[in-house]
Amino acid sequence: MRINEIGRNPQEPGDNRETDDVYEPVAGLIPVPQNPQYAYTRSKAEQLSLVQADHNFEFYHIKNGGARYIGYLQVRDYRHAGLNLRNPVQVSNIYLTPQFRKWGVGMMMYGVVLGRGHTIFADSTQTPAARRLWVRLLQQPNVSVRGVMQVSKDTIEEMNDEDYTPYDSEERQLQRLLKRSDTQFITNRNRSWDRYDNWEMLSFAVRPRADGTELEAPGISIYKKHDWHDEWDPVGLYATMSQQP
Repeated sequence: MRINEIGRNPQEPGDNRETDDVYEPVAGLIPVPQNPQYAYTRSKAEQLSLVQADHNFEFYHIKNGGARYIGYLQVRDYRHAGLNLRNPVQVSNIYLTPQFRKWGVGMMMYGVVLGRGHTIFADSTQTPAARRLWVRLLQQPNVSVRGVMQVSKDTIEEMNDEDYTPYDSEERQLQRLLKRSDTQFITNRNRSWDRYDNWEMLSFAVRPRADGTELEAPGISIYKKHDWHDEWDPVGLYATMSQQP
């Protein structure tokens, strides 16, 4: 599977270490569980570009006692959103050296972050390769992937009125979502401290398209671009890993 950048600034240059084929000692490496050929480091992300990130995971291939840098996954904290999810973060940027693409390493990178107890939200823009990656995430036995939509409480109240008639396709989509038995509210109802008090986040089940290119939910436009002037994305995806015994 080919893994491209997700949400990468097109003007941002590639990492200048990507052509370095040298294996050498690297301090502070953390072995990837059940995958001794790879290791990673975790650090606070440096704000050197337009990409907003809080945490930087750098990955290395291990051979003959040395390590070769192969790419990174950067995420930003999502705790301010007030969600009933474990340590939510959103993908800011991902890069993998071309030589290590198509080997499932991108999946492994996501798995490391999930395995550390994080909930991962997809970036607001996804390449076709990234969409296929999320399909494969859904197919992992210990990973749950669900869709998510941000809706105002006032709109939900309107939709629950039996006499209300939706006036456009987005309202009809929302009304169908509210009636689905698998829809869950994932907003922390106890929060009373931020500007999101009038918003709810709805979670719903998704499935792969028949051609395997992306995820879908009947009647819901997961990847539709919205004119939304807010810090949250109105529709998207998130993944969690089940707690290990």
